[in-house]
Amino acid sequence: MNPADDTQSVTQSERDEQAKEYTERGKELLLHEIKPIEAAAEFSRALQIAPNVIDAHMGMAQANFALGIFQVTSTAADYVLRLAPNTLNADIAQALLYCIAKEYPEALKSTEAAVAKEPGYVYAHALRGYIYRCMRQDYDASLAESRAARQSGGLDLRPLFPKIIYAEPLLSMPVPSAPRDSVNQFKPVATNGAMRTFRRQKVRVAFSIRGLPAGTISIIALMTFLFLIQTAQSGSFTSPTSGSLVNAGLLDGGLVMQGQIWRLVTSIFLSTDPISLLFSALSIYFIGSSVERIYGSVRFISVFLIAGIVGNVIYMFLPNPMGYGFIGAIAALAGIFGVLGGFLIFFRSHIGPALNGMLMQWVFWLILNAFFLISNPVSGIMALSGLAVGIILGIVLSPI
Repeated sequence: MNPADDTQSVTQSERDEQAKEYTERGKELLLHEIKPIEAAAEFSRALQIAPNVIDAHMGMAQANFALGIFQVTSTAADYVLRLAPNTLNADIAQALLYCIAKEYPEALKSTEAAVAKEPGYVYAHALRGYIYRCMRQDYDASLAESRAARQSGGLDLRPLFPKIIYAEPLLSMPVPSAPRDSVNQFKPVATNGAMRTFRRQKVRVAFSIRGLPAGTISIIALMTFLFLIQTAQSGSFTSPTSGSLVNAGLLDGGLVMQGQIWRLVTSIFLSTDPISLLFSALSIYFIGSSVERIYGSVRFISVFLIAGIVGNVIYMFLPNPMGYGFIGAIAALAGIFGVLGGFLIFFRSHIGPALNGMLMQWVFWLILNAFFLISNPVSGIMALSGLAVGIILGIVLSPI
């Protein structure tokens, strides 16, 4: 045997053993110490050494599902389904994907299949409890959670799943009926049935909007609303008057210095025409929704506003030979783009190689947009300032 081949074989064996140790440590952190962030880091280290470790991908899916980072959960679950179809891990991975899609009956079927394969798998019973909670079947959920607690030695595994937001709670006590011989007999059955039907509809609506990027949608709705008001004031859908733009909140350095500081914010949400509004809305939706799912609505909106305001402040000190004011979300958009880049660059080791493709896409779009911004130095400087703010905030505010 060639000595070099033997050395490579031993080295690979050692790497596999080290990956196995990281994976087992991740399982311990996740299922026994209930620390999904630390567990995700261990699974990530295992995947960096051996990218095809099924249990590590499964752990990444479970840990990020607990953290509410559903994009990473989906990527890791897809790896499990591709590498180990028709297995226990595949059933759990499929159940997590169904949960993300809010298809809870299908998720329950996949979880039941996992329990049938291994009745003692604690996570499967805990996941059944979570799914039953989402379906508002609290009695069945309690049974599943109790079984998971017994098999795990009394641990509360509910923190391994995202927070469930219910609609108005159902009545826990039946409405007492009037005596049979009452003259004006009260019939609670019909009333109670109608009440439950109404509340079931409310629950369905609540679950249908659960997980939507509320911050992203709110920003787009505000931009659209202000554009409609601006259009009504100017009387033109494509060529707004300068007066309507000033009234709507255009960024004018002189007016800001006179005390109208609110223009640093309002100008971010304004658009000159339907095309620019559509471009801004699509950019915010496709970039912002990903950032919001990772960072949450509050931090996402904060980054959007801070980056936009910083860009507007810098604009006030830039030479503007045309003398016009400024409107638009260039710096704010660059800010949320920078947040995503900061997360992918500085926290990639905590997530694993699954995000390498996303990082390459981010660099591609960064280079592509750079060519467009070179033609307009003012917009380019504002975009660079917003990008820098976004990268910094992406590091400071990271959930990992």
